[in-house]
Amino acid sequence: MDATLIFWRVLHFAATAQAVGVVFFVSLVLRGLERQFPLRQFSSLFWASMAVALASGAAWFIAVTSAIADAPWTTAIADGTAGTVLTNTQFGRVWIFRFAAGVLLAAVTLLWKAESTAALIVRNLLSIFFIGGLAFAGHAGSAPGTKGRLHLASDVLHLIAIGVWVGGLLPFALCLRAPPKDGVPQSIDSIREITRRFSNLGVAAVVTIAATGVVNTWNLVGSVELLTTTEYGRLLLIKIAIFLSMVIVAAINRFGLMPGLNEPQTIQAMRRNALIETAFGLIILSIVAALGTMPPALLDHSAMHH
Repeated sequence: MDATLIFWRVLHFAATAQAVGVVFFVSLVLRGLERQFPLRQFSSLFWASMAVALASGAAWFIAVTSAIADAPWTTAIADGTAGTVLTNTQFGRVWIFRFAAGVLLAAVTLLWKAESTAALIVRNLLSIFFIGGLAFAGHAGSAPGTKGRLHLASDVLHLIAIGVWVGGLLPFALCLRAPPKDGVPQSIDSIREITRRFSNLGVAAVVTIAATGVVNTWNLVGSVELLTTTEYGRLLLIKIAIFLSMVIVAAINRFGLMPGLNEPQTIQAMRRNALIETAFGLIILSIVAALGTMPPALLDHSAMHH
């Protein structure tokens, strides 16, 4: 495995999920409660994530072209390999599309200040293109036929759900510690409403991640045996175990803490758990980044037996 490529993939996955997570959170969870929670902190998180996402996306592309050219990245750019990869490969075309979606998302966020329904819809659509487009650069993007299209659609939904849940955890944690804005105290009712909305959204995202994860695992691994007998399968099992741990922490928040959400210590406990979930999510994204550089278990197994 190429450590440099994995590093840029991890950074890009995490920053992309965080940037679109802020957009989804503001439009789907915070809507109507903006006076209670200062938008400035969400804006700072979005812009920092967006900057890292675009920069790491460029670095990922350069790392790929360097590997293809089997030469330093400066040579890969100078000898035209980068240009060829950008215009003549699916990976390059996907990167053009995603970069355009990312730049448009940044431009719309910067220039379209009104929190109108139209602005929110446009930002959400561009966010879906930005994170969902990652599927076309992975294993699912090269799978042929109807089965391949199903795998690709599943992977797109998987990524969007990750953006909604994992990307929404830090904004949610910020809501649980945000100072009052313009002298308007954050009532327990507002925090309970934010928690209820995010919890319901999280349940939908978790169900989507689990269902699409089953489809993706079947397409890339194919059998229980290959989960334990291949490097890809074993790494995927670790990812599944961490995902289940993340779900347990989320369940503690929903069923253990949420009903009694009227004390500062309960709010702090929920915030701490949200940060623990964020850490788990980062580990999962790191594993996803590594898996994307490895041959799927089915292909690996097939190659070993031919």
